[in-house]
Amino acid sequence: MTRYIDRDLLGHMMWKPEEKVAPQQLPPPILQQEWRPTGGTYILLPQQSTYAQGVDALKEACKAEANPAHPQFVLNDGSRVYRPLTFKETIEAQVTDYENHKDPEERLRLFKRQNDSCTGIVYQAGTTKFKIVPICLQLITIYKDFNGTALSIKYDDLEGVEVDRAAGKYTAWLLKDEVLTHEGWRAAVEGDIELLKAYRDIVFAERNTAMAFAVLDRPTDDQIRFLFASHIYNNFNAVGTLNLSFGGSFLHFVDDM
Repeated sequence: MTRYIDRDLLGHMMWKPEEKVAPQQLPPPILQQEWRPTGGTYILLPQQSTYAQGVDALKEACKAEANPAHPQFVLNDGSRVYRPLTFKETIEAQVTDYENHKDPEERLRLFKRQNDSCTGIVYQAGTTKFKIVPICLQLITIYKDFNGTALSIKYDDLEGVEVDRAAGKYTAWLLKDEVLTHEGWRAAVEGDIELLKAYRDIVFAERNTAMAFAVLDRPTDDQIRFLFASHIYNNFNAVGTLNLSFGGSFLHFVDDM
C-alpha cells in the first residue's frame, strides 16, 4: 500500500486558489556556471522569515568574508552575485559532511534543518507537468522584500528537465528500491546517480520509508517555486510546494584558510 504524507504536514506549503503569483520580467537566457567546493566548511545560516530574506542574508554573509569561497553567478553585464547552493550541491554537502564525521549526531548536523536552494521548480498551469531548473536566475536575483506566493513566468520561456507527476509516484514516501529510478529525484540531482545512491543509503539508514518528492498538482498559473531538501524529522523529502513567503534556510560555504 502506498503511504502518503499527511496533508496536515504539507498544509502550509500548499497553493490555494485565492493566492496570486507576482509577475516576473524574464531576462535574456544565461548559461549555468559549475562550481566545485575545495577545502572549506558548510555553515547553517540563521533561518530567515522568507525565501528572499534568506537569499539576501546569504549574500551579505559572503560579502563580509575576507576570502569568500561561496559560489557566484555571472550576470549578462559581467557582474557577479553570490547565489544559494543548487539542490544537487546541497545534497553533495550533506553527503560529504556525513562521510567526514564519525560522531552519530555531528554527521547528521546538516540534515536537522530544511536546506533551501536556488534550484527552481517551474509549473505549467492546468497540467501535471513541471521543469527542474538547477540554477534559476529568477530565484538568485529575487528582490529582498518579496513576500509573495510564487514568481510568475511563462512555462515555455525557461529551459529545464521536464517531468510529469502523473507518470510517477509523487507526494508519497518512497521505498529504498524506488529512489534511483524516480524521475523527479534524478532530475533534481542533475542525473548524478552515484550521488543519489549515496544520499539514499544515508537516508534509509535512518528511515524505512522516506524521500517523497512533493509537487503541486495543476496550479492555475505558470509559476516558479524553489526546491528544497527537508530535514530528518520530515523524512528527507524533496519539496517544491512551499510558498516563497516561507523558507530562508541556506547553507554557506566558508573557506577554511
